[in-house]
Amino acid sequence: MKVLILALTFISSTVSAQIWDYLITSSSGIAYFIDPTSINVKGDLVNYTQLINYPKGYDSGNQNIHSIQQVKQIDCKNNLIRTISMIAYEHENAKGNIQTLSIGREYQSIKVNENSISGLYKDQVCIQKK
Repeated sequence: MKVLILALTFISSTVSAQIWDYLITSSSGIAYFIDPTSINVKGDLVNYTQLINYPKGYDSGNQNIHSIQQVKQIDCKNNLIRTISMIAYEHENAKGNIQTLSIGREYQSIKVNENSISGLYKDQVCIQKK
């Protein structure tokens, strides 16, 4: 239990030190950001951290979520994306209490839709490997 509490404390303090570059706002007002300092290229695989702000809230099982920080991995060669970890917060910009935490449970990769937000992220991070 102590290890989990230390991990959550570390994750929370690390997030506040991140730099968020604005990427796009959807038609429903959801804002997407990327931390350019988190981009890590290993061959065709690129890991990065993204932030999604939900100004009107994101109702997930009656939890009050206003932002989600995710570590993602894109396979630039095969056009695949997967989530490595996810932390949901009660306030925008990854602030406030953690509402949901999922680390190491996501294994499945899906095809990147080039005409989607994931496609924009792919364009941002895969150019880093060139």
